[in-house]
Amino acid sequence: MLAGCSNSSGGGGGGSNQVVYVAGYYTSGSGKKVACYWIDGVRTDLTDGVTDDAEGRGIFVENGDVYVAGFEGT
Repeated sequence: MLAGCSNSSGGGGGGSNQVVYVAGYYTSGSGKKVACYWIDGVRTDLTDGVTDDAEGRGIFVENGDVYVAGFEGT
């Protein structure tokens, strides 16, 4: 899932003010999937990658708050 927004008005994209948000996962050293998200390439982990597999499947940002939809389970 990829999402982006711009600080400029007028719709459309492009420009240097665009911010890219990505929800997803990676595999930890223990072999578990770690749910996370990236903002302009900077990753934030949402799970520990030890107990259960987890995946981020969607992302929404409003007023600086980041919401990630996904799942965690064995």
